[in-house]
Amino acid sequence: QAIPSVPVPGPVLGVSLQPVSGGLFVLTVVPGGAAATVGVLADDLIISANGRPTTSVAGLRDILRAVGAGGAVNLDIRRGEQQFSLAARLPPQS
Repeated sequence: QAIPSVPVPGPVLGVSLQPVSGGLFVLTVVPGGAAATVGVLADDLIISANGRPTTSVAGLRDILRAVGAGGAVNLDIRRGEQQFSLAARLPPQS
């Protein structure tokens, strides 16, 4: 049974996510957002952020809040059979 997607606010990371087994599935990526800038794509799976498993959108929000505006978050991504890390810089407070 699918869980409804829960958007992480666009100004923070710029993705829409759905919790799935193994991480957070990227439904959409906002062009020009922090995630898009470093190469996160729709259909990627975010398996951890700053070394902490991403099992819920709320958990990812907590990690992003701890990093703070203008900070960098390391995202571990699974894309098909590949697994790699990307460092996204969060936008400064406006």
